[in-house]
Amino acid sequence: MRGLASSLQAKSAATRLRSDCKKIEVQNISADDSGSWPDSSVVRRLLFLLAAAALCVGTIRADETVRELQVRLQKAGFYHAEANGKYDGETSVAVTRYQIRNGLPISGKMDAATLNALPPVENARKSVEYMGGSAAIIARAREDFRQGNYRWVAQVMDQVVYAEPGNAEARALAADAFEQLGYLAESATWRNAYLLGAQELRSGLAAARRRQAIDAEFIGVMPVSLVFDYLGTTVNGPRAENAKIVLNWRFTDSGETIVSTLDHAALTYVQGKRVESADASATTTRAVFNAIVLRQRTFEDARTKGDLTVAGNAAKLTDLMSYFDDFDPAFNIIEPRTNP
Repeated sequence: MRGLASSLQAKSAATRLRSDCKKIEVQNISADDSGSWPDSSVVRRLLFLLAAAALCVGTIRADETVRELQVRLQKAGFYHAEANGKYDGETSVAVTRYQIRNGLPISGKMDAATLNALPPVENARKSVEYMGGSAAIIARAREDFRQGNYRWVAQVMDQVVYAEPGNAEARALAADAFEQLGYLAESATWRNAYLLGAQELRSGLAAARRRQAIDAEFIGVMPVSLVFDYLGTTVNGPRAENAKIVLNWRFTDSGETIVSTLDHAALTYVQGKRVESADASATTTRAVFNAIVLRQRTFEDARTKGDLTVAGNAAKLTDLMSYFDDFDPAFNIIEPRTNP
């Protein structure tokens, strides 16, 4: 594992050494007719070659291990980049997320415990079993609750709820602990998180439809640059990985012009510019554009009713919208994930 940080250097050295190996005759290592050994520099060179070859093999195996780890983290929803076999910053962050979620020591490193840890639900079941079963855990947790150890109660009940999502007693005690933590929190962010957790445990997930993170009133006061910034945060990276779309925009009511570019799964823009080689040029008003961003209208509907004109490949506008995700506000924050 220690060779991961220098994997590229090791591979480069191994390539050079493979070339050197061809220049060293194996018979140089055998004793000559007089019984003497060859020059010591030849021996040192071959020993270095053997050591570098071993390092190269270890590095290749390490790269395969990292790639396998990245794939497993992708499937679990912790890693969102390409599985490239490199232990980079994104991989370290994904490992840290996994360690936090599974109650492992937080190191961000690919240690044995992290590599072969049980999945969250199985881990919780074994933890509950080791602690004497849910009834015994809940009994002890109630005593800790009376003593004001709310953080510990929440942490232990998290394991019980993961192991037994239908355990009403565990859910109620965990909700009580989160509620008390919410009362004690000075930060509104922490308070909201605790109280939302308590609500989920008591009432389950509220039925919610996929929706935009902004509404008509909010987008109406946003500069067009911020609207494109917002759209950039909703790009579905894997889906847009190979897409490239360049569009000119002109808004007749505000007099603004902007060029947007979707490339390498990132949406960028330049204000006050126009590109002659763009895939299409759209002319409309901010009100119509806002409604399309909010999914209240479509480009085709706006074109049919004369509220939007397009020069060039009009299909590219619809293609662009297809790469934007609508956020789902109804997801578990306490219970095991049911919609990965």
